[in-house]
Amino acid sequence: MLRASLATVILITLAGNVSGATIRVPNDHASIQGAIDAASEGDTVLVAPGTYTGDGNKRLDFAGTDLTLRSEGGAKTTIIDCEGKLQGFNFDSGETPAAVVDGFTVRNGNPHYGSGGGIDCSEASPTIVNCTFTESKDSLYGGGIYCFRADPIIANCTVSNNTANFRGGGIYCRFSSPTITRCVITGNSADNYDGGGIYCEDSSPTITHCTITDNSTQYNGGGVCAHSSNATIENSLVARNVAISFGAGGGIFLGGTSSPAVSNCTITNNSNGEYSGGGLSCTYGANAILTNSILWGNHPDEIHVHLSSPSLTFCDIEGGYGGVGNINADPRFRSYRAYDSVLQPGSPCIDRGTGANDSVDWSRLNRRYGRHNGAAPDMGAYGGPGAEEWLD
Repeated sequence: MLRASLATVILITLAGNVSGATIRVPNDHASIQGAIDAASEGDTVLVAPGTYTGDGNKRLDFAGTDLTLRSEGGAKTTIIDCEGKLQGFNFDSGETPAAVVDGFTVRNGNPHYGSGGGIDCSEASPTIVNCTFTESKDSLYGGGIYCFRADPIIANCTVSNNTANFRGGGIYCRFSSPTITRCVITGNSADNYDGGGIYCEDSSPTITHCTITDNSTQYNGGGVCAHSSNATIENSLVARNVAISFGAGGGIFLGGTSSPAVSNCTITNNSNGEYSGGGLSCTYGANAILTNSILWGNHPDEIHVHLSSPSLTFCDIEGGYGGVGNINADPRFRSYRAYDSVLQPGSPCIDRGTGANDSVDWSRLNRRYGRHNGAAPDMGAYGGPGAEEWLD
């Protein structure tokens, strides 16, 4: 379930295209680009299951037309294989959220001397839903997705095993405000600089209900690197990410003059190679505000602060940290269904947060999740007002 506001945007966007014509691939046009070129505003291009390769099936370009490109069978059965040449999609003509890509796997992208192995999104703001971007690379920025002066909606997507030579192994953002929600960002790498999972600079991304795991970078921000960016990171799990050599913030690096906000996040089992801040690093004026979050089991430590004044309240921080409502107690993690680092019954982080109540029907879930969990907000990724989106 997406947040109500985001769900409304997507539903309105999709509904707006219902009245248009439907063009089918391969029945009406042999290539995906051929069908896109034949479409008008509000039309739907419907793609049959299969693996699409060759000319007309990579670097797909809507050319400013707000249409819906949708697969019939979903991302598992509908694959755009770029064969190591170019990227899957190019948005650079001012497309709005009414330009929709729904239900594709994009793999093996490589723009060579360019950016965006899966998608190059420049000065456009499409809606990307239910897609997988995997095994792509670029020589510059954004192994999976590249955003420049762009505000795309990226929802229910998997961004995995992509590589950037410089920054943003999974997703790169510059002068952008993407909405990234209910995404799995895993196994990506920034080989030479920053942001193994996500890199943001001079941007205001909103990252919610995401799983950011097993990403790596040589320098700063194995999971997320936000530089001079007012990032909002909520209800997300940041785990097992690595800043390999000379950087900081194995989980999250926040740097440059900004006021990022991190709430109801679990930052655990991340690590640095050389410096401190295995879980979180706040440097050079990144005056972050953290609430209702858990920093536990990171190496060599939980948080590094340099020339910044972060505020941490109602957080569980291994080793302790000054601030109202903070605790230092084993959160007692366990797995629940497909979710990692969920709180066990009796965890000291249950009902210890602040703000709005957990929006969960505990009468239905308590038997499996913990009988003694009340309505008060829990600390960590699965607590707070957005909890029902994980555990519903």
